[in-house]
Amino acid sequence: MKKLRAIINRLENYQATPGQWIAGFIAVVLLRCFLEAIFEKPNNIMISRDFFESINAWFVHFPLFYLSIFLTLVLAIKISIPYKDTRKILKAVYLVFMFILSAPIFDLILTGGVGVDIGYMRNATLIPHLIIDSWDITQDFSQYGLSDGMRLELLLAGIMAILYVIASTKDMTARIIRTFAMFFMVFFIFEMYGFWPALLSHIIQKGFDFTPISDERGYQLMLKTFYETKFIRGNFANGSSLVYLWLIVIQGGIVLWSLKLTYFKDIFRSLRWWRFGHYFFLFVLGLVIGGYEWTDTVNKSVFPFTFFDGFGLLSLLLGYTFLFFATTIYNDIEDQDIDSLAHPERPLTSARIPERQYKIIAHSSLATALLLAYNVGYPTFLIFLTTFTCTHLYSIPPFRLRRFFLVSTAVLGLAASTVVLCGASFFLKHQAYELFPKDLLLIVFITFFFGANLKDLEDVQGDQAGGIQTAMTLFGNKGRAVIGGLVFTAFIIVGLFFMDWLLPLGIVMGIIVYYLIAIKKISTIKPAIYSYFAYFVAVISYYIVQM
Repeated sequence: MKKLRAIINRLENYQATPGQWIAGFIAVVLLRCFLEAIFEKPNNIMISRDFFESINAWFVHFPLFYLSIFLTLVLAIKISIPYKDTRKILKAVYLVFMFILSAPIFDLILTGGVGVDIGYMRNATLIPHLIIDSWDITQDFSQYGLSDGMRLELLLAGIMAILYVIASTKDMTARIIRTFAMFFMVFFIFEMYGFWPALLSHIIQKGFDFTPISDERGYQLMLKTFYETKFIRGNFANGSSLVYLWLIVIQGGIVLWSLKLTYFKDIFRSLRWWRFGHYFFLFVLGLVIGGYEWTDTVNKSVFPFTFFDGFGLLSLLLGYTFLFFATTIYNDIEDQDIDSLAHPERPLTSARIPERQYKIIAHSSLATALLLAYNVGYPTFLIFLTTFTCTHLYSIPPFRLRRFFLVSTAVLGLAASTVVLCGASFFLKHQAYELFPKDLLLIVFITFFFGANLKDLEDVQGDQAGGIQTAMTLFGNKGRAVIGGLVFTAFIIVGLFFMDWLLPLGIVMGIIVYYLIAIKKISTIKPAIYSYFAYFVAVISYYIVQM
């Protein structure tokens, strides 16, 4: 027992950089994919004739699959020994996670070098039977996705988890209870990861012809049958990858909570939630217009919406939320000199959170956002990437276009337009560029191009110190009049689009905003922001009614 604890202690205290941890995990997963590609018969899953199917399997679907298994094992062990430091559990499980390489090697040895023809079980009614009979080593379950090598892999994982729990528990009674609990948890985890596609298909596709399949296109056929609904279209692994991503987000949140990283509270408090609400409104606007255009142009019939469409929609909303987090944090990292004067209370400038941790959170949020978008649809991924590109050009050197008056707001206007397209792409996919109303995109761009100058009424001291050109830093006391005039211009131009009651309303609202900013010189921009947003909502509502 002492030797075992010594080994575990070395595992738990191993040191590496975040990049090394990530690269090592990816290397193990890719090696597992490589071994399956070589040893599986007839080699149809890991190396498809379709280039994009292979790329998605190797670099999206299976990395997410194994990451979810990894986090599930970590949480199972944490439940068994709750007093154990989560950081130590993460390191220990990570460093023995190479056990996932064992299944294809076991299969090759057990079949005398022939390999296993692995099928995929789709009959959910067989799950209770298979869970019980999978203990019988005399039966072959490879046609149901459970080879003998995988059963040995499961046994190996269970033994390692049990040894870890035993070595971390001193009380004998607790050891016995936790050993049994750990064994059944590990067994259940692996069984459910193998059977959930069939279970899910049974819930959603009742009446489907459930039969085991092992033909050359079986895996692709299974996933396309389950997940390619009206709007969730794309590569063969999209639907299942979304499930794994949601599991990872939930599991990752629980792991972070168990790590007691209190600085996440500081990050959430420092996010500009009114800006998030503003952009979220644009996102929902894109969804509404996209749905209307889909029913009006693409499919003039009853509006179809399945379980997975709703799941994909939630994934898209979650993805945009992570994208906003990432762009905000990247901006804060680059604005430290400015925020040290204008916002010294923020987590980064107050040194409550190390910059290294801040960057890890930003990178993780961006990766999650792009993965969610990619698995909703490839066009959605491209638009997400375009939105991030705009914010990158705005905030980050060498371009850092936020330094230049009007150029900065033009970039923000373009970013706002892409946010609208993000929402529309859920329904319209690649047709979003063609079918989405161009005049509405122009309205969004003009509104943000002129209206976003309102933000420059704040942080004047920080902008001056950071060399940021705004109306306030360029024109001094006349800057307020310039900003008020720009907002007034936006209201007039948008009103001219309709030549209806919106034009006089725009004139009145523009005068009110100009008065608040340039004449009354209000100390907070909130009244001006509310007036601006109210007019924008009125314009959009009128536009939707007129469609």
